[in-house]
Amino acid sequence: MRVIQSILVVSFVFVLLIPTGKTETEDVVEALVGFMQKLVPGTMQNTPNWGWNTTSDPCIANWHGVMCDNTKQIVKNIVLEQISLSGTVDFESVCKETSILLLSLKYNNLTGSLPQQISYCKRLRLLYLNGNHFSGDLPGSLSGLTDLVRIDISNNELSGELPDVSRNTRLLVFLAQNNHFTGQLPDFNYHQLEDFDVSNNDLSGRIPDDTGSFGAKSFAGNPRLCGKVLSKPCP
Repeated sequence: MRVIQSILVVSFVFVLLIPTGKTETEDVVEALVGFMQKLVPGTMQNTPNWGWNTTSDPCIANWHGVMCDNTKQIVKNIVLEQISLSGTVDFESVCKETSILLLSLKYNNLTGSLPQQISYCKRLRLLYLNGNHFSGDLPGSLSGLTDLVRIDISNNELSGELPDVSRNTRLLVFLAQNNHFTGQLPDFNYHQLEDFDVSNNDLSGRIPDDTGSFGAKSFAGNPRLCGKVLSKPCP
């Protein structure tokens, strides 16, 4: 009898150690699949090992563009660059259900606006949306992403005022050139920033006298901006 009990205990422990084939929760998988469906991947979904379906796990099956933590249990990065995506971005689902640190969708053909729900990505550190066709105003909720280190929204069709990112105390890179932004410059910690560019928009008003290491190139192409850095006195 003791032998049988020992065998049963060993068997039970062995079963617990066997991977179940799922690491992320079903809610996360469904959110990711819904996120991809709205991106309209086209023929890319025929790529070998594409994944992005409800019958596999993003970490175990190594979905295209998905990177997980060291334990291969939690999705951390989504990088889908230059693969001709042409839909819209469901920030609400992907941000609400995941804990991603990096989202890069640059150089695609994505459209639509950036909604307030982008703030659901509370742990997001790196956001690259440059080289698409995003339009409309930037959501004020961007200022709530206090872990953001780099944001690149350049080369889109975005408009309205730039958000106040003074609360984003970790921000090192802010690139918003070649859009249609209007209004005055919000406060930036120019001495902390490593890269900064708001050129070729329709911004107006005075540029602070102290812009750190950033010169005229970072502000050029905004006819209604003035200030010492542009050698253009303000009225």
